[in-house]
Amino acid sequence: DANGRIHQIFTDENGSVYGKGFTIATIPLLNAGEKRARTFYNEHGDWFGWGCVGLAALGIITRKRHV
Repeated sequence: DANGRIHQIFTDENGSVYGKGFTIATIPLLNAGEKRARTFYNEHGDWFGWGCVGLAALGIITRKRHV
C-alpha cells in the first residue's frame, strides 16, 4: 500500500511464490480523506533535472574554452 505494507502475496497451488501465474490486486494510494505532503518533484517539477543539464553544459563549455 502507500505505506509499504504487504496486503497480498501471489502463491501457486503448491504455495510457492515462484510459480507461474498472476494475481490481481487493488492498491489504494490514499486512505479516504488523507492528504499527503507534496514531494520536491510535485513542488518544482523538472527544474532540478534541467538545472543539472544546464550546469553540466556550462561545465563542458567552460572546459572546452580553457583547453
